[in-house]
Amino acid sequence: MKKGTTVYLGALAFVGMFLLVGCQVGGPSDRYVAPASPDSEKTLLDYAQNIAFMRGHLHAAIANIEEDGLLSDINAHASHPMVEGYYKVIDQTLEQRDPELASELESALINMPKETETAEFESALALLDDGLETLVPPEKLDDKGFRIKVMINILEKSAHEYEEGITAKGKVQRADEYQDALGFFRESEKLFTQIEAEIPAPENREIGELMGKLGRIFRSVILTRDSAAPERVDKLVGDIVSRLNELIGD
Repeated sequence: MKKGTTVYLGALAFVGMFLLVGCQVGGPSDRYVAPASPDSEKTLLDYAQNIAFMRGHLHAAIANIEEDGLLSDINAHASHPMVEGYYKVIDQTLEQRDPELASELESALINMPKETETAEFESALALLDDGLETLVPPEKLDDKGFRIKVMINILEKSAHEYEEGITAKGKVQRADEYQDALGFFRESEKLFTQIEAEIPAPENREIGELMGKLGRIFRSVILTRDSAAPERVDKLVGDIVSRLNELIGD
């Protein structure tokens, strides 16, 4: 090979490496800026689970839109991230670390659309993901144990809301609480997809089957017939939580 050709190929290789690195810049981990005093595990879990709770409420709103639910239910779920205090858990820290994102997210949550379109809700979900990546270090977000703890918290919250919404005989007594439960369950499904590849096959299959059974209970945001008794949901959630805890040694 001629010397000029060698130099040319070498230059191409260098440019290729530069472009590859350049494409990686701006990824999710780049959002996080470590604070002067590291946050505790409990604080990081508070950030992550409250963001998950906010996402769950938005899932409930989107489900109502997709199933032609009542506009009043859509608006109620859209307001819950702010009204129920979830955003308060992260607002000051997010403002310190990324004022522009904090302003954009707060505005999105305050001004959720009073109409049956999902685009603004999907945008708010994406901003919440950005908030998570700003507040929680990437090594934690990549940690299976951390994700499992968040998933456990939101599953247990789902079971609690279900008990508030459905009587012991499976009758709907608070549709809004049932819908909260559904939204939280859907967020737990998202979390499970993020960790299932890291779970050994037998446990993965078993947890997946239990999640599938829960999913059939949360078949629709609008119940037209009796549902499972809260005891059944508690049992399924308890079984999932038990298996998840075994994976992290709790």
